[in-house]
Amino acid sequence: MKTSADFSMTKYEDQQTKEIANWKADEPWEVSKALGLIVEPAAWLVQKIVPGKAMRGAIEAASSGGKWLADEKDIMRDGGVSSIEDLQEKDLELSDNLANTVHNWAIGAAVVEGTATGWNPLGLIPDIPALITLAFRTIHKIGLCYGYRAKTEDPLCQ
Repeated sequence: MKTSADFSMTKYEDQQTKEIANWKADEPWEVSKALGLIVEPAAWLVQKIVPGKAMRGAIEAASSGGKWLADEKDIMRDGGVSSIEDLQEKDLELSDNLANTVHNWAIGAAVVEGTATGWNPLGLIPDIPALITLAFRTIHKIGLCYGYRAKTEDPLCQ
């Protein structure tokens, strides 16, 4: 059983807590605000054109694909654990480093995927679902880095 001494923060955890507080206090960048104004009409248009049931089905498929692609073996190997749940008891710094590796891989994969499909307007047809699936893979895989599998009652996220 853990004692109160087991719950003291490491220097790394303390620094991360301060960085989170600073991040929460920051105002959004002007570029982010402008991008939101540009994307909002496109999102509205998609909602009007694509039926909700079809959109939900596409998101469920992308999430399922991303979860399937989020292999655990490399996370367990690199984390030095025999099960994903063991990472919950490891250092936050280890999990952050694992997550950074996943993040960097995802950026590289998105660049390659976007380059392969983005040179042609028809490339958007496979580009968008592939990018959304990659995003879900990244979300699922980063959860694994901290010792958590995606579990929810919502079939959208199964």
